[in-house]
Amino acid sequence: MTPTVPSSRRSSLPPTVIGWVAWCLFILSVFVVSTNAGRDRYTGVCPGPGEGGRDGVFELFPFAQTCVVRGVFAPVTVAAVIQTVVVYVSLLVALVATVHLLTAGRFRELPHGATLLIAAQAAGILLTGAMLLVQPDSALQPPEAGGFNVGLVWGAAVALGLATAVTMIVFVFVSLVNFGRAHSEARQ
Repeated sequence: MTPTVPSSRRSSLPPTVIGWVAWCLFILSVFVVSTNAGRDRYTGVCPGPGEGGRDGVFELFPFAQTCVVRGVFAPVTVAAVIQTVVVYVSLLVALVATVHLLTAGRFRELPHGATLLIAAQAAGILLTGAMLLVQPDSALQPPEAGGFNVGLVWGAAVALGLATAVTMIVFVFVSLVNFGRAHSEARQ
């Protein structure tokens, strides 16, 4: 006799896969964009030859580094719009998938991948919140040129990625231990 898979588990598979892809894409895109913005700032991409008063500003919308010349913002580029769409759509899809999983059935009936996604998101949000709490007040203030602190965005991306990775490692370790126990019990 073949074991049957509950319908709630089968119906949870597509949102789980979509949620994982969107969550990982969100973290990766935020990390890449904020890393590039920080690198641009430290390598002096904004200061042009013979121009003064040019500052780098990291905006959350568009989700990109822009250069400000004497208070006038440069026009938004196509790349900045694409980055913004990828970041916010992937976050929205990941959160919608999670809400769907939480409302689809009982938490204990969810497949392990769905449970892991929810745990990874919760751990990431908690670690990011803790990271923001330990920041000095000066780091939380917006930069003088305006915009959002690119270091905070980068730190949040690292915290989200780290919490997700640690959650996955713990889950794999626990799964392997349980598999080993079940295998050794089956032999006896």
